[in-house]
Amino acid sequence: MKALILSMALPLALAVTRVAGHSTPEWQAQSTTTRTALARMDELINSPVRETAYVDYLALFHPRVQAWGLYPDGAAGLARIREHYRPVFFELGGGVLVSDQVIVAGPMAAQRYHSLMVLNGTFDGVEANDRPVVIRGQTFFMIDEEGLIRERWSNHDHAYRMAQLRGEEGAREGRELARKLNGPGLSEASTIDALASLVEAFNQPESPDRRESAVVALLAPRLRVHGLDGEMKDSGAMQAFLRELWHAYPDLILMTGPPVSGWSMVAAQWRASGSQRAPWRNQFGGRVPVSMHGELILKFTAGGLVEEAWIDARTRSCDGEPEACETWAERLQSWPEQNRTDPIP
Repeated sequence: MKALILSMALPLALAVTRVAGHSTPEWQAQSTTTRTALARMDELINSPVRETAYVDYLALFHPRVQAWGLYPDGAAGLARIREHYRPVFFELGGGVLVSDQVIVAGPMAAQRYHSLMVLNGTFDGVEANDRPVVIRGQTFFMIDEEGLIRERWSNHDHAYRMAQLRGEEGAREGRELARKLNGPGLSEASTIDALASLVEAFNQPESPDRRESAVVALLAPRLRVHGLDGEMKDSGAMQAFLRELWHAYPDLILMTGPPVSGWSMVAAQWRASGSQRAPWRNQFGGRVPVSMHGELILKFTAGGLVEEAWIDARTRSCDGEPEACETWAERLQSWPEQNRTDPIP
């Protein structure tokens, strides 16, 4: 897989910086609320007190919630969510949900998970007697200010689960089931391809004019960006912002962690490093290295254009905090090679 540089991460993320270079306090508070809600979900799904946990888990959903990917005929409301999760709490044996990765940006979150469980009875058309099976998937959430789930998009790996029970036949049926459940728009692979296009567009510091036109061409006309200066920005505002950004930071390079993807969305941690060459928001600390990091979630159109983004950003100087920059470098070394970004020579 081509190394990923989330080309929209930096231009979108830097706009959230204030004097200290962080997301606004209100945005940080919503991110904390969202992260707390996801932690509570995991706690309840793994609770040994199943009846109480089931009731409390359902209470995390807003009364008018829309949950996509559970049934093939559209979004599920609270009644069908209750129906879906009853066997999860009371029939699937010995499972422990493991949260492998969580990305949070304001009200949006993405989670990669897996669970090893022991199945008994009929499951996916197979009589299972103490059969160990691993399930896995990726889920996106929108959490409101009260910590309730307003929307949810499930991207379960049905082919992986069904292949364990029925071999290649099960894998084929699982892929077909995923096509019915996991929503229209870009596939996981196509979403990654869209990111690769952004990589090629953004990562051209040696050619500023070509970089600007290429990146702008990948923004949807009705673009919405959340978390920037406490307000929503559209495509026109972003184009003006990009010019200001590249004037101040002309040589930024980005790296990302492994992406979470589904439903034409992608989420990842990101880090950008470069140098400041001109004032940014009336701030200029001199020609010194600068490091920025955070989390983001992007949503694409069917044609691969960025139509919506949620950004969480933090900024610091590597000169002032070398230990922090070294910690990131050590973390990057642990990421899979295909998800790492090689610096430009």
